[in-house]
Amino acid sequence: REAEFREVGEMIDEVLTALAAAGGEGDAAVENAVHERVKALCAKFPIYKK
Repeated sequence: REAEFREVGEMIDEVLTALAAAGGEGDAAVENAVHERVKALCAKFPIYKK
C-alpha cells in the first residue's frame, strides 16, 4: 500500500542520512531502530499464514 511504501522510503532516508552524518561508518542505534521497524512492518504482511 502507499502508506507502507512511504514508510519504507522514510526508513531508507534515515539510514542513509545517518551514514552521511557519520562519514560512511553508519550509526548502530539508527540501524537497530530501523531494523525493528522493518520487522514490525513485515509482520503485518506475512507470506504464509500460520
